[in-house]
Amino acid sequence: MIRAGSGYDTIDVKTASSKGIYVANCPGKNATAVAELVFGFVLGIDRRIPENVMQIKNAEWNKGEFSKSRGVKGRTIGIIGYGSIGKDVAHKALAFGMDVICISRRTPQPDDARIVVASSMDELLSKSDIVTLHCPAKEGTKGMVNKDFLNKMKKDAILINTSRGAVINEADLLAHLDANKDFWVGTDVYMGEPADKKATFDSVYAKHPRVYGTHHIGASTK
Repeated sequence: MIRAGSGYDTIDVKTASSKGIYVANCPGKNATAVAELVFGFVLGIDRRIPENVMQIKNAEWNKGEFSKSRGVKGRTIGIIGYGSIGKDVAHKALAFGMDVICISRRTPQPDDARIVVASSMDELLSKSDIVTLHCPAKEGTKGMVNKDFLNKMKKDAILINTSRGAVINEADLLAHLDANKDFWVGTDVYMGEPADKKATFDSVYAKHPRVYGTHHIGASTK
């Protein structure tokens, strides 16, 4: 059994092994696709593209409301997890004229002097306008994004998660969103998301007005 992407937490490895089924994955195979989605979220949130589209379709013209974006050039993006995806995000961020800071379990070795390695998670969170998660769901990362983590971020930051739903404490994040009116989230993954390609999925978290959600499509390009 081959998983086309990084991680294998969506596969019951123990059961597969008991049946003599070998499980492998392909780290880096989907890195470009996921990194592209990250910037879909970055630009979509900054320009509030979904609301623009919906209001135009509803015959509403609201240029004043949507003329307040900050843009991304000169802003700082913090990358948590500097594997294949994190590296691709970093290089795309440089092309947008952003400042890049990163951290990982193993000390990152950036191939561009403009990419800064954070001395601590606290430093990355306090400096970043955008924080993007690229880490597996395992001991030490599950529930990592909790009240303490969020309180160390800027009040008007953007949090992007294209890794695993389990790294987020959704209750803490919802409370943080309600308490900070300029905080935004872009997410491709959720706790309890359907395993099937088509299903009903009713998530309070995904419905929040400052959460832009997609259907776990990070790896889904041709």
